[in-house]
Amino acid sequence: MENLQGKLIFLEPHRGQSDRGVQPHMFDYKGMVSTRSIAELLDIPMVGSPGEVMALTTNKWQSRAVVASHGVSVPKAQLLRPGDKVEMRVPLIIKPCREDNSMGITLVQTESDIESALIEGFKYDDQLLCEQFIPLGRELRIGVVDGEDDELEFLPVIEYFLGHKKQPIRTSADKISSPDGTANGMDFVGGDRQCPADIDEVLRRKLVDMARRSHEALGCRHYSLYDVRVDPEGNPFFIEASPYCSFSPKSVIVTMSRGDPKYNDTDIFYRLARKAIREHQPIGSSNQAMGMRSRGVLKVVRA
Repeated sequence: MENLQGKLIFLEPHRGQSDRGVQPHMFDYKGMVSTRSIAELLDIPMVGSPGEVMALTTNKWQSRAVVASHGVSVPKAQLLRPGDKVEMRVPLIIKPCREDNSMGITLVQTESDIESALIEGFKYDDQLLCEQFIPLGRELRIGVVDGEDDELEFLPVIEYFLGHKKQPIRTSADKISSPDGTANGMDFVGGDRQCPADIDEVLRRKLVDMARRSHEALGCRHYSLYDVRVDPEGNPFFIEASPYCSFSPKSVIVTMSRGDPKYNDTDIFYRLARKAIREHQPIGSSNQAMGMRSRGVLKVVRA
């Protein structure tokens, strides 16, 4: 268990009772995927999606293909491996398939910039996503969480304001900072953003539908988050999924919850922790079908 030190936080949401669960608390690949799978093997109730879902969503090419098959709008794209030729027209985005926090991303606006973008991207991964650039209308992050009544709750939307930037995309510098250049000094960057965003009813319905379809298509559990680009005509496009949250004071779900006075900073976390423990099906229990844990599908979203 030494390798898990610092990656798991054990919970007792039923104070005074013996029920316990686990909240994985690191966002590297081992923290998001391996430790979740280990927790399931150890038969420990866990907040959030299982390891196989996290493995899927860490791959941008695969996850976009899954949600697209369920009717979610995604930008046109091409998968690139070393030696492949870019077949799409500029402007476009080139980014690693299996990297987080916009590491290695480049907005390519001229064909002469393609080669340097490929070199930068391949520093982080041997698979790159070459994606149609969606002109900036709005840059949003949306999310859903399980409600008390097993309906998905649509959380207040975060909007990031990028119109003042030379390149209107979010880079790693817009997401994380490390004054001393080490992981220990890493922190989140707040940036120019607003929550709740001013969303009209037409766009809200589109976003709610996108979140529901994506959550169900990917098999997410308890909650999920999505980066969304809205074009100038008001059409939202799925950019990537992020079914991970640390539930720290600066985390996305806690930030979203502050956009609605019905929540406080800990309401959602303790709700999901109680739900994870209550609905946990021990290995070998009679509720397991053919040895596989059942994955409930939630089809109703309360906006």
